[in-house]
Amino acid sequence: MGYLKYKFDSTPFDVNLISTEDVVSVRNDGGEIIIEYGSGYQVALEDDNVSLSQDDVNTIIKGVNILNGSSGSTLDIEFTKLVSSATLSAV
Repeated sequence: MGYLKYKFDSTPFDVNLISTEDVVSVRNDGGEIIIEYGSGYQVALEDDNVSLSQDDVNTIIKGVNILNGSSGSTLDIEFTKLVSSATLSAV
């Protein structure tokens, strides 16, 4: 299982990880990025203005494709805006 590592909030060393295992879909839902997993959960990422873009979706998809089949690896990614919220919920 690989992880995407991204900067979270404005603290210099504040980062979060996104699991790339069992990702079913990644979509932009009105400026909020939704990552759905086969396990029945989803992660919603948003910035302060709920203005993340399709470029951010593409960044996640590219990272998932790069880490496909890896074990314990991380890949640093950068979003167009600083992510300020990450919420886990059931689909």
